[in-house]
Amino acid sequence: MPALRSVQLWDGDAPLAKGTAPEDRPHLDVLLAPKEHATDCAIIICPGGGFRERAMDWEGLQVAQWLNSQGIHAFLLSYRMRGGGYERPAAELDSARAMRYVRAHAADFGVNPRRIGMIGFSAGGVLVETMAAKFTAGDPQATDPVERVRVGPTLSPASTASRIARMA
Repeated sequence: MPALRSVQLWDGDAPLAKGTAPEDRPHLDVLLAPKEHATDCAIIICPGGGFRERAMDWEGLQVAQWLNSQGIHAFLLSYRMRGGGYERPAAELDSARAMRYVRAHAADFGVNPRRIGMIGFSAGGVLVETMAAKFTAGDPQATDPVERVRVGPTLSPASTASRIARMA
């Protein structure tokens, strides 16, 4: 099994935090692919659970292990849930922050910041859809360097033009 380490998404309290307990501190479990066959790709995994719980085993750890076997680095998101007193906006902030965090630290993880994807199941799929639909460019004036990083799909101008041409 790959080495597992956790990173907090925010240095201090997360936005909308109701306390400092573990359920108030969203984090990523980092599972890097073995170096001998690692690619520069990464996937952030958002497990499902109806925003009441997270299916961290079969919709998280098992997916991460399979991705690692394919040479893809995996980041398993523990977002805030109703059980901790949170509603969907907090989980959306957590998933956006996860993308920003992985992109901001891509070089540290051996990841190409243009080759980071997200996969989600059930409620986690809702978070992934939200990131694709409501992406932002980041705040260039933010004091937190992670908040300067964009969220959302990364498409090169050439790939965007070719997709538009195929649709016409």
